[in-house]
Amino acid sequence: MIGKTLGQYEVIELLGSGGMGDVYRALDTTLKREVALKVLPAALAADEQRLARLEREAQLLAAVNHPNIAAIYNLEQSGEIRWLVLELVEGKTLEQLLGDGPFSIAESVRIGSQVASALEAAHEKGIVHRDLKTANVMLDAKGRVKVLDFGIAKDVSQGATTPRAAVPPQDPAEVATQAAVSMAAQLTATGMIVGTAPYMSPEQIRGRELDKRSDNWAFGCLMFELLTGKRPFGRETMADTLSAILEHEPDWRLLPPDTPPAVEKLIRRCLQKDADTRLHDVADARIELDEATLTITGASLPAQAGVASGTWASSERLRVAATFAMLLTTVSVVGNGGVGAGRSRVRRQRTRPGNGRGAAVREFERRCDRRLLRHLRRRTIFQRVGQDRRVERAGTELVGVLLGRSG
Repeated sequence: MIGKTLGQYEVIELLGSGGMGDVYRALDTTLKREVALKVLPAALAADEQRLARLEREAQLLAAVNHPNIAAIYNLEQSGEIRWLVLELVEGKTLEQLLGDGPFSIAESVRIGSQVASALEAAHEKGIVHRDLKTANVMLDAKGRVKVLDFGIAKDVSQGATTPRAAVPPQDPAEVATQAAVSMAAQLTATGMIVGTAPYMSPEQIRGRELDKRSDNWAFGCLMFELLTGKRPFGRETMADTLSAILEHEPDWRLLPPDTPPAVEKLIRRCLQKDADTRLHDVADARIELDEATLTITGASLPAQAGVASGTWASSERLRVAATFAMLLTTVSVVGNGGVGAGRSRVRRQRTRPGNGRGAAVREFERRCDRRLLRHLRRRTIFQRVGQDRRVERAGTELVGVLLGRSG
């Protein structure tokens, strides 16, 4: 393939190979730029499953536009050969970089924040990666994260989460052995496995329906590995690795002694074996890591000119106060059926919990900076918005806090 031409692309060198084909560096002779070509060889072109996966990867990548996800330019075909035209990322994978040892805490947190941001964008589109691992994350020449390989990603936006069926208790060791045998058979039959054993969630091993929480598990594995240089459940054999995921906890003593408590707590939440108690939204991980970055670097929230570092700018407090005041009106109008509703109507509506609250709160969240919103939630005043009888009082208190806070 090297030296040949596919359409307008001159193939320069092989970058890597996998179950979904080979990846080459190539020159786009029309636009005069280098790209990556993910090629499905002619020998596999008749494999409908492989072809469908390649097309699905193209569609899913096209649905997500994010600076931390390698972009797709096109899906093309010449004769029996089909290929994806992708952004060429110059750099090394995290797996390669970890060969020199673990990352520093600051760098781990920085990388983790960008990976979380990429997952957040995918999850918002209903896309679950299903194979997040250090080998599928690159750092480019500028140190920017690029999440790669959506070859086994799945769109769950239409099906959402399938309720769990009742499953009789099983011995974890037996489950792990069966899973290892099944995966080996799958590898023999198809040349690829859906997922990578050391990063698989317990529900993935058990063959259950997956959602974004499975990605969150893999994210926890990745963060642990960045900080320690070791996989949290790495063992000598696949069966032992799968068994460790189902039965054992990571060795938390491996984390650096000065790991911020919030970061360790985040990783522990990601690695909860029960998906129902695991971190639900990776956006929360991104926020936690961004805040950890501020703590590690000694930085503070941006302040406007003339305002001391670490304080809210007066205009920002006024903006949020005004937004919240508007939302109080929204709660009153939506919750009470209109501005002119009678007293008896208002009393009846107050007996219906949460009436009109959802839209107002969502609008508040949309307008309010995430870090500021977290501060409000910590103070618990924001939680009182849901109690219709105390909306005005809570709003008054909150506006007072926003306008009176100076540090």
